Amino acid sequence: MKTFLLLIIMFTASVCHGQFVLNGSAAKSKLSKVYLFYNDDKGVYRTDSAAVRDGKFRFSGSLKEPLIATLSNGMEVYRSANVRYGTIVLEPKNMSVAITSDNFEDMKVTGSALQEEYNFVDKPVKAIRNRWKNIFDTLTAVNKRSNVEFQELKNWVLVPYETEVEEVYAAFFKKYPASIITAYFLRAKTSELSEDSLRKMYNRLTPQAKQSANGKAVLVDLENKKKGVPGAMAADFAATDINGKPLKLSGFRGKYVLLDFWASWCVPCRKGNPHLINLYNQYKDKGLEIIGVSDDDRKEEAWHKAVEQDKIGIWKHVLRGLDMEKRMKNLPNPNDISEKYNISSLPTKILIDKNGMVIGRYGSDAPELDQKLAEIMPGGTANVKGFIRNLKDSVTFVWNDEKGSQFEKVPVVNERFTWQKSFASPQKIMLSTPQRYMQFFIENGNINIDGSADSLYFSNVTGSRSQEEFKKYEASIEPLKNEQYKLYPVLRKTEDRIRKGALEKSIDSISLVIDEQRKNYITGHSSSPVSLSIVEDMAVVGDYTKVAPFYQLLSPEARRTDVGQRLWTRLEVLKRRAPGALVKDFAIPSLNGQSVRISDFKGKYLFIDFWASWCGPCRAENPNVLRAYNDFKEKNFTVLGISVDEQGDKWKEAVEKDKMPWTQVSDLKGMASEVAKYYGILAIPSTMLLDPEGRIITTNLRGEKLHEELRKILK
Repeated sequence: MKTFLLLIIMFTASVCHGQFVLNGSAAKSKLSKVYLFYNDDKGVYRTDSAAVRDGKFRFSGSLKEPLIATLSNGMEVYRSANVRYGTIVLEPKNMSVAITSDNFEDMKVTGSALQEEYNFVDKPVKAIRNRWKNIFDTLTAVNKRSNVEFQELKNWVLVPYETEVEEVYAAFFKKYPASIITAYFLRAKTSELSEDSLRKMYNRLTPQAKQSANGKAVLVDLENKKKGVPGAMAADFAATDINGKPLKLSGFRGKYVLLDFWASWCVPCRKGNPHLINLYNQYKDKGLEIIGVSDDDRKEEAWHKAVEQDKIGIWKHVLRGLDMEKRMKNLPNPNDISEKYNISSLPTKILIDKNGMVIGRYGSDAPELDQKLAEIMPGGTANVKGFIRNLKDSVTFVWNDEKGSQFEKVPVVNERFTWQKSFASPQKIMLSTPQRYMQFFIENGNINIDGSADSLYFSNVTGSRSQEEFKKYEASIEPLKNEQYKLYPVLRKTEDRIRKGALEKSIDSISLVIDEQRKNYITGHSSSPVSLSIVEDMAVVGDYTKVAPFYQLLSPEARRTDVGQRLWTRLEVLKRRAPGALVKDFAIPSLNGQSVRISDFKGKYLFIDFWASWCGPCRAENPNVLRAYNDFKEKNFTVLGISVDEQGDKWKEAVEKDKMPWTQVSDLKGMASEVAKYYGILAIPSTMLLDPEGRIITTNLRGEKLHEELRKILK
């Protein structure tokens, strides 16, 4: 009898465990009905509604496990500005929710222990989003006016916002590593996490969380992470192409195949098609096939129209094979090509080698794809056509390869010229005339230059995706640079030291913001030739401690390019004048012809100033160095001027005119000076401050910063 009663109690408890009751109150509300939406444990989308009577409403139902639900005042959630909604964690128990003045976002939920866990993320993320609302609204408005992709702006401008949000999630995963709510958030972030990171976080979940619908979905996503990734065999598929002919992936063995997952409604996909045409024309004769896999199963007419409009019918096209009925019922669909390759966003491109193995996976505007194609199918050519109005002379192209700097002069006929050259990877090159020059990014393919001889710098370059990317990056920092440009003339005219110091600090603060923008850009585009160029440009000035961290942000693929290898070599040279390095001794002729060694100054703080008579900024800085010399020469401090002049008379004239009493040396070899080459001096003025042992304290001190540093160390 006791056993029978125990079974009844256990059975009753089991039945009750699956029931939820949600009692609601709606104070100061005009609500007549509220709606409840959720996906059940089988992934089926459920809707329910309850009438509001005397400010009260009630939902009830059966649950196998806690789940995330949406409570709303209308059916058109996320689609109508008039619909208000909030999130609630339903548990199989009695719960209460209080809504005041129809404010669903701040509704109070009691009776759900898991609600507090959810709020740990939800509340701070809402607060962050509210703080960023004006920026979101501004970007949306800019997007509408300029037709710039919101995602492109987001990549550059909203990195700090995303960082804040990620910190909230990181804190949650640390505090609740095993929760069923963790499984929910983990499922939402599976596309952002690597397989290794996702597996580690999944393994921390409790058995209950792993058996939840979200936990099971995470496990499925873990398995999907193995699909369509480099090193995996490409999943075969059979489909009917856009012309009604059968197509099978395995039928393309022996060729490189690029699967382009796209859709007619996908703006980044469509914007990338001109470049894809360029790649196809460049490599089709080298064994490349493209198969477009469109997500337009329910819009076949739009699919056909987009293929025709974008002129991409030159390669194969199929539909992905989406069966929405099976998807809504969470049933497998073996004919869905996107599922076979775990496609979670568009565009996605999968590169497959001749043996059917995946060798690359790429998102929107991925220069890595260009680099990979150039690597596996070398021999592509950059075909440059130029039309420069009022140009009657030749043009000269200057670029770098494994042998160093190269140049080629090209004749101009009727203001037009053509040039062909093969490049292993995209890079920035220079085009010059006898009077002007411009720089642009070149890559294999058809490139057009249109401009005018008297404003060559502003010529329009088309056909180079790297150049387009560079223009977007430049536009993102242009306002900051303009602010700096306004301050420089004021700084040059200012005599007051305090005012000069304040202006220098203002310029430096803007530089810090620009550096942060650079960091954000490179982090999001670590393989881009533009990112490589940004770091290489920073390395010209030669501050190793500043450049090296930016170099570390670049991807391994970027570092392996010719430009990346050249940058690594440059950093190895710059390391010679990093703080703490012992300066190398050199013997250099002085102004009076005597040999002077750097070691002659050992025992003193020594300021080494690389300059030249022809360098305007150097000459403008000389009075500042003179002031420092006079202020600190009695405190074990002196200056050594190393000129990179080539003409001795010009050098001597400048020393006398600028009244520089310290030791001056030069081998009159210009920038090819032995000491300048050893320390990688490419731009002047360039300075090094040494301690009495001959170790470098810091570099590139100018203006009031020189005096601040000397006051600090020469007390």
